[in-house]
Amino acid sequence: MNSYDRVIQLVYEAIADINTTLAPGNALPLSVDTVLTGGGRLDSLAFLKLAIGIEERIERTFRRTVSILETALAGDDAETLTVAALAERVARVLDRVPA
Repeated sequence: MNSYDRVIQLVYEAIADINTTLAPGNALPLSVDTVLTGGGRLDSLAFLKLAIGIEERIERTFRRTVSILETALAGDDAETLTVAALAERVARVLDRVPA
């Protein structure tokens, strides 16, 4: 499994955890098209919790530290960040940082 696919799985795991804290009907779909920022269903606190959950999973899996907030804000589409866009950015960071 390449780093992008693995990051997608880790994001889905973090979303599943966040979904347990959201009001009924506000659960995020486990989809690469799910919008995480800019019109999504998460308020800023929920997004922060999601980011921390993703960071912890990445650190355990890849033994590397990646700032999800910095990575999320790194692209042109930061206002409407999807799972796929975030995973692509994180995978690029992971692929260029030596183990």
